[in-house]
Amino acid sequence: VWAAFTASCALARLGRMREALHWSEQGSTEHARVEQSISWYPWIHVYSRGEALAHLGRFEQAEALALREYEAGISEGSAERQAFFAWQLATRVGEQGGVGAAIQRLREARALYEQLGRPFFVRHCLVHLSLALALGGRAEEATRTLDGLAAMELPMQLFAYSGDLLQARAWTAAAHRDLPAAYAFLEEGLTFGESTGDRVGQATALHTMARLGRSKRAAVQLSELATEMEGELGTARARHATALADRNTTALREVSERFEAMGAVLLAAE
Repeated sequence: VWAAFTASCALARLGRMREALHWSEQGSTEHARVEQSISWYPWIHVYSRGEALAHLGRFEQAEALALREYEAGISEGSAERQAFFAWQLATRVGEQGGVGAAIQRLREARALYEQLGRPFFVRHCLVHLSLALALGGRAEEATRTLDGLAAMELPMQLFAYSGDLLQARAWTAAAHRDLPAAYAFLEEGLTFGESTGDRVGQATALHTMARLGRSKRAAVQLSELATEMEGELGTARARHATALADRNTTALREVSERFEAMGAVLLAAE
């Protein structure tokens, strides 16, 4: 069970989404066969499946899965399940938008995890809360959230997706109109992704550079990276960066429609 779950999460970050989906299904099957209690619940495999679907660009399908689990958590009185999927629903704010709803869900999840005494997951929530606040133009609140996260003094290597933290810091800097600092965080995120093999993290860092005005810096590398990743999202990110670099309005319109079709409406609007 644990091998399948770990493989699914890792393969998704490597860009091998179909293998990630396979091991998510395998983990769920094996979990159903386990007679003794283990430290996580069968719904953990829905999380790994949703991550692979989102990285493929199938946002609406991923959202439907997470929403189903979130509502199940409420109906059965499982604070853990409710918190986990409230958090997952909000992690895609950088692509899908819905800033207000994301902020609300992240605050809900943070409060539940504080009650449960799970600081590791409180940190997850604070990372994405600062990102959502920054995207909403609430720069001071985003900074205070990052300060609160730093005060927890949890080692960065304990956070599985440390590239997400660097994304949050970059968007917070951008919300303060400090683009040089934002670019520095994105370069750090790119280096971190390269050192860990996290292609999703690399692609996100490069695409954010393009979104914040450095499309020529990002376009070629992002196009090369997209060939190493499965799914529509990576390809669309690369085409967006290239269209920005080329100032090609026809290509921008086409990629906007592709983003909208996959449910990445914030990217489509940009």
